[in-house]
Formats: sequence, C-alpha cells, structure tokens
Amino acid sequence: MTRPPVIEIVAHRGDPVGEPENTVASIRRAIADGARVVEVDVRLSAEGTPVLLHDATTERLWGRGAPVGRQSLAQLRALRAVGRRDAVGIPTLAEALAAADGARLLIDLPDRRTAPAAWEVAHASGAPVAWCGDLGGLRTVRRLDPGAELWLTWHRPGFPGAALLAKLRPHRVNPFHRLVNDQWVRLARRAGVEVSCWTVDDIGRARRLADSGVAAIISNRAASLRSALQPASVAL
Repeated sequence: MTRPPVIEIVAHRGDPVGEPENTVASIRRAIADGARVVEVDVRLSAEGTPVLLHDATTERLWGRGAPVGRQSLAQLRALRAVGRRDAVGIPTLAEALAAADGARLLIDLPDRRTAPAAWEVAHASGAPVAWCGDLGGLRTVRRLDPGAELWLTWHRPGFPGAALLAKLRPHRVNPFHRLVNDQWVRLARRAGVEVSCWTVDDIGRARRLADSGVAAIISNRAASLRSALQPASVAL
C-alpha cells in the first residue's frame, strides 16, 4: 500500500519521557517538539471536575493510593509528582486545553460517566478536540455532539461491525497496533474511515505501519518517530 504523504504522530499523554505524563509541562514539551495532536486521559474529581489522570488512583505518579474520584480538586492540586521537587501538578482539563495553544487534544475517556463533564469543558473552551477511549463514553459524546471527531478505540481482533460504524460515525478506527495489518487498513478504507493505532515506540514497527497506510500513530516517543517518519520539508 502507498504510505500517506505525512503520517500523524500523536503524543501519548504529552511527553511522558521528559515530563510527568498528563501534565501541562508534558503537553507543552510535546508541542515544542512538534506535536500537533496530544492525547490526554481524563477522570473526575470528587466534585465532578475533569482532571488529567490515566490511572484510577493517584498512587503510581503522585504517591497517594486513593481513588481519583474520592479526592477533591484541592486535594488533587496539592499532590506533586513522585521524584520531583518542582511544582508540576495535576491540571484540570480546562487548563490542559488552554496549554495546548493551537494543538489539538485527543481526549481519552475512561467511562461514560466522565463524558458529559469532559464534553462540557471542551465545548465551552472552543478548542479543537477529538475523542477516544471507552465505547460508552464515545456514544455519549456522539449524542451530545453530532459533529464531534471520534477515534473508535478498539481492542478486539475483528474489524468493527458496520452497524456500530454507522451509529458512531468515527473519523478513525483506533486499535492496538498489534491488531493492524494490510487487511485492516483495506477494510477501513472500504468503510470510509482512517486507521490510527496505539501505542508504538519502536521506529521499525512505526515504519511498517506507515507503509500499510495507517494515518496516525500514538507514541510515548512522538518526537523520535516524527523525526524518522515525516519528511524534513514538512512544516510542523
């Protein structure tokens, strides 16, 4: 298959190698390195405020083994990244959208309960966004916003069914990268959708995916993949 002229490299949780993931610092560093799309994860504080976190608890990165949803926004803001002495902390989704400064956020939803509050914040900001993650969350966003850009996150070996694609109307089908092969891309093209995939850090694997016709790759090492895969003449 013919490789797309410029494959899109999406920064996974910002730049999680150089900064704590899902922070303003991580988003800004990814954008400074050329990212035009940054994937972030959202969860709700005890008050229902969307904040940037992947895990269900704050233990791994923030040193407190409590569920995110049982901590107030003030408690979450008081946490500092494990191993860091500076003031890098957990941002709200609103703060992350402001920090994106022209780049788009790909907002990963953990469940349908999180979707309405996250959608309201994104809609109020007027910032360009796309959505991925939990199928129930994506269905909720589609009901709220008929024009929303959805990336249908997919974990199963088989290609999504026609009924689901017709109802959800995703812009991209977004499977785990090991599911993707030439047939997957052919099926996607017949269905009128693009293929993105996650999470690819190996340049050789990324090249093979690009050659198969994948439109976008989500990576923890987005700057390295971008340098290897995108033409030097492309203005970022």
